[in-house]
Amino acid sequence: FFRSKHNTFFPVERMMSRPFSCDTFVSVIGGYTVFGKNSDRPKDEVQNVVYIPGATHPPGAAVRCTYIEIPQAQQTLAVVLSQPYWMWGAEMGCNDRGVVVGNEAVWARISPSLEKRLLGMDYVRLMLERGSTAAEAVDVFTTLLEQYGQGLGGGVRGQVVGSPEGGPRHPQHFQRSEHWDGF
Repeated sequence: FFRSKHNTFFPVERMMSRPFSCDTFVSVIGGYTVFGKNSDRPKDEVQNVVYIPGATHPPGAAVRCTYIEIPQAQQTLAVVLSQPYWMWGAEMGCNDRGVVVGNEAVWARISPSLEKRLLGMDYVRLMLERGSTAAEAVDVFTTLLEQYGQGLGGGVRGQVVGSPEGGPRHPQHFQRSEHWDGF
């Protein structure tokens, strides 16, 4: 038996049969991006839909992500995010250039770090704020991943990305690195 946070007991078989996954799709058709995503976030977790305007930031500025601070980009794009109430990052979103990103669990043979680093959802927001195309968003992701890694045991995360100019992108398109070995 498994004991939930509400002191309800469930047979382990029932818990094991519950799907724990996100499903995301991106299709670019005739210059239009169609994006869909379901999420495996807890059913009681509030997801705020927020608009964050684009901005120009002074040289040397920093941005506080969920757990760590990193250098801020000089220019950020306007974004609409579906954001768990407690974190800086996002489960999914889009920017004013038509780029869409969805957070995904990636089943890998590597163990996630328990150190405070960027979370998969931090990467979603950073990719959207800094990437004008799907290809640029993937570059943002891989560059920051090499610098800051990914941590806090939330599982290894990847992103599904698309834009009218860059088409759909997903983890198999990412540059292989020490962080991606074993996919």
